[in-house]
Amino acid sequence: MTTILLNALSIMLVLFLALLLKKIKILHQKDGALTSKMVVYLTLPATILIGVNHTKLSNIFFILMFMGLFSNLLLVFLGKFIGRKATVEERGLYMFDLSGYNIGNFSIPFVSSFFPAAIPFLAMFDMGNSLMVTGTTQAIVELSSGRKKHGFILQEIFGVLFRNPPFVVYIFMFILAISAYLFRMNG
Repeated sequence: MTTILLNALSIMLVLFLALLLKKIKILHQKDGALTSKMVVYLTLPATILIGVNHTKLSNIFFILMFMGLFSNLLLVFLGKFIGRKATVEERGLYMFDLSGYNIGNFSIPFVSSFFPAAIPFLAMFDMGNSLMVTGTTQAIVELSSGRKKHGFILQEIFGVLFRNPPFVVYIFMFILAISAYLFRMNG
């Protein structure tokens, strides 16, 4: 219990330090953009690599991946239902705002300090989530609005997905896990 409290306190301390540095004008808006890039391109992929390393693939991982995908789909269509009497723009806003989970930037760093064994499970859920938040939700919103800027172009969706470093790490680790599983089956 003490370890959990100390980890939570250290996370809060870092947040308060960042706020203090911003208040006394040592940190600026552009520093936030740089920090964000460091998290997305370095910290998060490294956390996923370390957390998923040595994980043996099981059915629960596939279930979690589909749960991430389908829970997003459910929320997109719930947003469409809630906004059915609203303007096209408002309905699109409902669809965007209800769907998507901020697992990569919030949950994984937080959970990794408390329950590192949970990272592979979060990563698989986030893999399904990533399929939606990096383009598929936008395509569904555009199709439902009748105002197709891009439409449902699989090539664009995959282009966005494979420029997303955490998703690339997910795919890489997933391929390694499947390869290890196949090697164990044949070996």
